Amino acid sequence: MRKIRLKLDKKYCKKCNAVDSLTNQTPATWRANATDIEVGAFENDLPIDLTGYTNLELVIRPDRVTSTNLAYQLSATPDSTTILAADWTAGTAQHVTFSLTDAELNFDLNSKERETYWLAVTASDPSGNETTLGTSWLIIEEDNNATADPPPEYPGAGIGENIIDAKGDLIVGLADDTPDRLAVGTDGQILIADSAETSGVKWGAASGTGDMLAATYDPTAVAGDVFDMDNMVETATNKILTAAERAEIAANTAASHAAVTVSDSAEIDFTLTGQDITASLIASSIDETKLDPSVNASLDLGDSASQPGHTHVASTDIVATGTPSSSTYLRGDDTWATITGGGDVTKVGTPVDNQLGVWTGDGTIEGNTNLTYDGSTLGVTGNITVTGTVDGVDVGDRDHDSVTLAGAPSYITKNANQQLTLHDVDLTSEVTGNLPVANLNSGTGATASTFWRGDGTWATPSGTANTDMGLAVSDETTDLTASTTTPLGTFHAQKAGTFSEILIGVTTAPTGSTLTADVHLNNTTIFSTKPTIDATEKTSVTAATAAVLSTTAYAKGDIIELFCDSVGATVAGTGLKFYFNQS
Repeated sequence: MRKIRLKLDKKYCKKCNAVDSLTNQTPATWRANATDIEVGAFENDLPIDLTGYTNLELVIRPDRVTSTNLAYQLSATPDSTTILAADWTAGTAQHVTFSLTDAELNFDLNSKERETYWLAVTASDPSGNETTLGTSWLIIEEDNNATADPPPEYPGAGIGENIIDAKGDLIVGLADDTPDRLAVGTDGQILIADSAETSGVKWGAASGTGDMLAATYDPTAVAGDVFDMDNMVETATNKILTAAERAEIAANTAASHAAVTVSDSAEIDFTLTGQDITASLIASSIDETKLDPSVNASLDLGDSASQPGHTHVASTDIVATGTPSSSTYLRGDDTWATITGGGDVTKVGTPVDNQLGVWTGDGTIEGNTNLTYDGSTLGVTGNITVTGTVDGVDVGDRDHDSVTLAGAPSYITKNANQQLTLHDVDLTSEVTGNLPVANLNSGTGATASTFWRGDGTWATPSGTANTDMGLAVSDETTDLTASTTTPLGTFHAQKAGTFSEILIGVTTAPTGSTLTADVHLNNTTIFSTKPTIDATEKTSVTAATAAVLSTTAYAKGDIIELFCDSVGATVAGTGLKFYFNQS
């Protein structure tokens, strides 16, 4: 079997000039000679990793613009997803091999010694996109000897005709870009969508079937007869209007009735006009014998007179206990009774909401502006005079004629029954002078070193206040020099304490680089991140990186050394100071 090794370039289109790596020429083979085409896919002269690539296809066509396939091969996955360039060169590795039979290469050369064809290799990348791995020209030579079956016909890039097996087969999709055959169903079945099926559809019987007889529903072979009322058949419960009934309905175009009078006696008229019904009693027509109280006690108002226009007399027509008169009234318990109470009440003036009424004379009430009540609050304007006791206390003991001021300073006294309202004292405007120490816990424990504590005692405060200290370690004009071994200043702690923060500052700002300082406690730095002054700045307060203390406590007598580790590269800086915030 002949062999061709094609080194394809995915990135660059070389106008189909890929060559056979075995001959370094345009790939060629004999007509009707089985040939293996070994493919290596490269990009920038490096083998491509074909992991995740599927549906590798080789097509051979008459030229670059004709879509008819003369030969076609499909490899579902690469033979090798990764190969080494050295192995490709040695001829021991390739991504995929397409093996074409002698029949597949039995091309019609049109009586020529050779023909040139176009060859392309494509694949689906991991994202499902169709991509061309490379193209080449392929020469088929006539050997005038080989015999083989005619080459098969190929459908090109579409669906192959061999997917259909029988009349009525359908092509359905199993998934994206995945066609398949659905075999024809049996006679009378219909196509039904069913997501449970692999293809999403199936053949099945139609539901709700039945016969509509043409002889009954379409006797004259006209589709409109199906709904002709004359062709409908009545049943015991399903009725159809007859021709006579329809004629009666059509004749009654006003959809109403002429006047009809129904009289069941000489006493009641019943009239139906259109859709309106009128009923009335005929005047002077009711027979009192039909309202006999001896038969129906609730109808004891009957008399021999006709009801329309009849006047009832209370003394005879209304049955109740008691005697009706000009001073009695019918009460709810069917009793003639005299209303208790009497006399007239007359208002004076114009009533105003919430005012209380006050008697202003015999039988007159007038609203008083000094007395109001809104449902919850009683309002009184003016003096209130009270006699007797309130809450069991004599009113006289609640009335203050005088207030006694006594003591030093003065204060208000009251007897056991007097009541006073106490108010807060404004210390800024209502109190002057100093409060004597003796008035606080009688002055017990008050000395020059004690203070009034919140629990009401004089006590000496514990602890001390923070102490801040600043030290200059150079003059104001001389450039600083850097040293991590020679301190610019040294001192001993005069008492134990704790550093809460250490800052540095200069008179002349460093430029060109950062200035860095350090503090040693007993020969060891106390910083995990040393204080710095950024270029063109004068204080560590604005440093991009803040200093971090790793040691804060010191003891009395500890030695403290101050260093300048680095200075500005262009301007060193002058006038270095250390500032200690201590507690």
